[in-house]
Amino acid sequence: MRIQFVIGNLSDYHIPRYRALVQLALRHGCQVSLVELFEYTSFYDYPQSDRRAFLQDVPSEMITVFKGTVAGRKHWLTVAARLGVIVRATRPDVVITLGYNTSYSIYLCLVRTLTRRFKLVYMSDSKADDGKRHRLKEALKRILVSRFDGALVAGEKHRRYAESLGIPLHRSRVGLDVIDVAYFCDAARHARAHADSERYRFALPTRYVLCVSRFVERKNVPLVLEAFACSGLA
Repeated sequence: MRIQFVIGNLSDYHIPRYRALVQLALRHGCQVSLVELFEYTSFYDYPQSDRRAFLQDVPSEMITVFKGTVAGRKHWLTVAARLGVIVRATRPDVVITLGYNTSYSIYLCLVRTLTRRFKLVYMSDSKADDGKRHRLKEALKRILVSRFDGALVAGEKHRRYAESLGIPLHRSRVGLDVIDVAYFCDAARHARAHADSERYRFALPTRYVLCVSRFVERKNVPLVLEAFACSGLA
């Protein structure tokens, strides 16, 4: 089976996901190819060190379509045309794409619906309670999402939301949130071995709670601060 992973830009955030997919696919005798549409992204401001390491030994099955281009800087028709050429040439059995509402995922959904040449799976960490939902918008989403063959999501709440958009539970799986466990284990081991210097470096107290999150409303960081205040650790 030929699996194609299509993404706007393969940033540090997504590299563990791709590697996990490759490892799982190889165990089942499947081939995986990677289509990255844009070489750069403006979404992440921090240095992409994992990406640089990944690209030092560029997989032969990887294609970057628009080299030297930032994601979103090409007209969607141009993106669709180039992606269409690649899909026709590589003839994948399954295409896995990030999200269902990007220009390239919508195009892939259209091709899948018209030709039935491949199965299409989207990846998403959206769930119903992420924010206020509007009935008309959700109905339009349902028309689109129900055309996909499956979903790879972050948890059971996400599966139920996918079901509400037209993906039956038997066609969704939990497994989107993949991290490089070895990286964090090595970093933690180093920190413990140099505890005094690390505490001094980051001005850490003896006891503390670490929260890693984006500072946006839906992440509910104030609740973490309230819990910390009530914990007696402060």
